[in-house]
Amino acid sequence: MLNVEGVYKSYRKDGWFGHSRHQVLTDISFEWRKGECLGIIGESGSGKSTLGRLLLGIEKPDSGIISFGGKPVAGRRSGRVGLSAVFQDYTSSINPFFHVRRAMLEVLPRASDDELEERLLQVGLDASYLPKYPHELSGGEAQRVCIARAVATGSPCILLDEAISSLDGSVQMQVLELLKGWREKHGTGYIFITHDIQAAAYLCDRIMIIRHGRIEEMVDAADLQHVKSLYAQELLRKVLL
Repeated sequence: MLNVEGVYKSYRKDGWFGHSRHQVLTDISFEWRKGECLGIIGESGSGKSTLGRLLLGIEKPDSGIISFGGKPVAGRRSGRVGLSAVFQDYTSSINPFFHVRRAMLEVLPRASDDELEERLLQVGLDASYLPKYPHELSGGEAQRVCIARAVATGSPCILLDEAISSLDGSVQMQVLELLKGWREKHGTGYIFITHDIQAAAYLCDRIMIIRHGRIEEMVDAADLQHVKSLYAQELLRKVLL
């Protein structure tokens, strides 16, 4: 359903007036299959978050094609692309002057309080959270609100860009369990961008490893221990130490 073909992306090194460019992504090609969870793994600076912005249509590639359902995503807002998104910085994902009710109404403008409560219950929260502001929520609670908003759009795929990395370990597992349960119940797919190999292995069907803006290896999560590239083997070794 989501197809990426021969995508390149670079940025000017010295702002708008610079002549040299930094190549961030090089010849990226893959597909996301309806209903699957595809993990995109890479160290800081590997280009994985840039790829996420391209998939959402927030930025355009220098060349190559990204299409969702056969239609190009470039120039379309993320809500119209077919993907919803949950980002790492949940504190900036919700307007600090909006209570949860108003934040939910941004994506469900005609919803009643009963309908909003139903949405929150799906992510383990209740109606008591509707009048609360972001500063009154824990990190896990705020990220659950962000997930509820992403799910409410009805998108068949949710892109999660380091969505659990700033949460405590126990809260990370709660969110992973929530995502896993939601997928099993509703068939929602994910693109899970992270540097956490263990989290990706727990949630994902396939894992794409990126290094220096190139795809190093694509592997089924069940076969992760049998990766072939030396770079992927080194990443695994660091986790297992």
